[in-house]
Amino acid sequence: MTRADKTEEFVAVASEHDDEFAAAMALSHVSTLARKKVNEYAAAYILQLIRTERRRKVAEIERRSFEQREAELVEAYNKPEAVAKRSEMDRAYEARQREHFRAFNEELKLSIERYAVQMHVQWTAELLEARFSRGDGTSVAWGEASRVDHEERVTMHFQHAVTGMQGASRHKAALELLDKTGANTLNEAVEVAA
Repeated sequence: MTRADKTEEFVAVASEHDDEFAAAMALSHVSTLARKKVNEYAAAYILQLIRTERRRKVAEIERRSFEQREAELVEAYNKPEAVAKRSEMDRAYEARQREHFRAFNEELKLSIERYAVQMHVQWTAELLEARFSRGDGTSVAWGEASRVDHEERVTMHFQHAVTGMQGASRHKAALELLDKTGANTLNEAVEVAA
């Protein structure tokens, strides 16, 4: 085996194992190498150590920087003036939502009343015998239902209408955001919008 072959074998083993075996082989092999080759290997090894140490230091600096920025953000978020500002914004938002909901409920009640005036119901024997559920889980025939039963059903249907309108509005707002951002999901759209 020539000196070049031994050097190639040494480099292959050292790069594969990088452990005590490779180190022992290196020590036995070093005596057969020319001084120039030993210096080249030593320089390459030291350069690799320097690069590894540099990457470790950069990673440490990045980690500390991230932790510091995170701590600053948490501190800023928890400052009394920031908490007060968020509380103020939350109260304003809740007030706008309450007003919007109140106006929406009034408009929906008017719509139901207008529809009820225009609606023509034929009180057939079949309809009067048909049953509907009460809030307590029991049922009653239309012909036997009291004023309280009908008022309870009006309230229930009104609440369902409000819930349905709110749900439809939320889904419509979601579609608008997806169209605006070009995203496929709300998670993606929120990331794009942020």
